[in-house]
Amino acid sequence: MRTDIGLSKHGQTGTGTTGSARDAFSRVLRRRAVRPATVWPALALAMATVAAVALAATGPAQAEAIHRAVVTVNNDVVTEYDVNQRARLIALSTRQSGGARTRDMAIEQLVDEVLMKQEARRLKISVRVEDVQKRIAEFAGKNNLSVPQFTQALRAQNIDISTFSRSIEAQMLAQALWPEVVRSIYGREAQVRPDDVERELARQGGPKISTRYEFTSRTITFVIPPKASSTDVQRRQNEADRIRRSFQSCETARSLVTGLRDVVVSDLSHQTSDSLGPEALKLLESTAENRATPPRRTSDGIQITAICSKTEIEDDKTARRNAEIKLLNEKFGDLARRHLEDLRRDARIEGNLPARLR
Repeated sequence: MRTDIGLSKHGQTGTGTTGSARDAFSRVLRRRAVRPATVWPALALAMATVAAVALAATGPAQAEAIHRAVVTVNNDVVTEYDVNQRARLIALSTRQSGGARTRDMAIEQLVDEVLMKQEARRLKISVRVEDVQKRIAEFAGKNNLSVPQFTQALRAQNIDISTFSRSIEAQMLAQALWPEVVRSIYGREAQVRPDDVERELARQGGPKISTRYEFTSRTITFVIPPKASSTDVQRRQNEADRIRRSFQSCETARSLVTGLRDVVVSDLSHQTSDSLGPEALKLLESTAENRATPPRRTSDGIQITAICSKTEIEDDKTARRNAEIKLLNEKFGDLARRHLEDLRRDARIEGNLPARLR
């Protein structure tokens, strides 16, 4: 099985960043500090060697030093550039001043990342470029920065955007890799039993009753061909908006679109609020019964969702689900750390190693 989720690229040249923007960036980066390599799932892949642009600015002796191997892990090399860049990112994100301790942390992280990358290759798990780029854009946007401005803020700290993007890539890869590893290697040990949930609920003082909703709905999709013109897209948008305004009942949904071409009305669907993401839940909660949501673009075309009914449910299902998720996360984290320790023990690791890796 091959799971694709992104790889990182070098950032674009920035257009300049104000001091306040850099401060905002630094604050949030510190909040999302690079964690020690022993904390799952913030394990990252090994960084690539020096970029051509950086090499062009250095002399032969400096270039040789940058390329110098600090550690080899099963023949994969961690260079001086890799270690220096990661140490700078750690110092920035944790407010440390650098020095030997930060350098040791960087080497430890990079060694674990190489091991994780090797394990990912074995299981044929990778990530997609566009997913990493999207995550970086979201991170920058939350701090009112464009990607070029974010890149410039990093450069001001002598950190290449590729260093940050690879740390993001690593977290995404870990999220895909470790659950697969844990399930395949540890099997039953990775499962949470009903009595485990009961004990966790008792520890929390007993299951708490909460209110959730069950939504009965159906979607109406106005299909748009892949190469449709902007005029065709707008026409479909107008049709969807007109149907939405005139919608009054799920029973009459099919007859409402009679005469319109390439319109798909789904069967009834039942969903509970605890199974929906925040955005989808907000959209359904804000739409009254026998009304439809605003049109939105999907991969198939323009879609509206008709709310047929909303039913209020009071039970302890949400509390039980949250307890199970908590226990699963704890188990997966412990087993992932154990597997990483096994990989580290079985690997051939050579070079200038921190004490913990000797």
